[in-house]
Amino acid sequence: MIEIQPADTKAKQKAIRILVVSTLVGACAILLFEYYRADIQAWLEDNIAILTQNTSVVFMVALVFISPILALCIYLFKLGVRIVQCKRFPPANYAVSRDTRVIEGSAAVRRGRLLQLLSIFLMITAGALPVIIWQIFRTLDGSM
Repeated sequence: MIEIQPADTKAKQKAIRILVVSTLVGACAILLFEYYRADIQAWLEDNIAILTQNTSVVFMVALVFISPILALCIYLFKLGVRIVQCKRFPPANYAVSRDTRVIEGSAAVRRGRLLQLLSIFLMITAGALPVIIWQIFRTLDGSM
């Protein structure tokens, strides 16, 4: 017998709100960076010496930019742990936005491990960006 976990209307509304807000914030950020690109570039050129001397500040700013991705990684990893522990996908009492077929046993554990692996891979690749930017600015400091 196939078990179906019914959709939670509040979860669906919450997911839509998160998607809309995230899309609007991302679109606004892109538009602002495009609009002020010349000013940002001029500021960077004028202050490159300060930035290369304070590479830790550059690193922290880069961390701020990837923090939403890191938050998603933590959420996905915790969800994967929860799936593996209860050997059920979606976990019991987990709000879903649409009717979802319940998977149990080794298939659910595989799915949970896959989520954990995806979150680790995403965290490593996102975390590499501030390190690369920091290294670039450290290298610029040596060449100036």
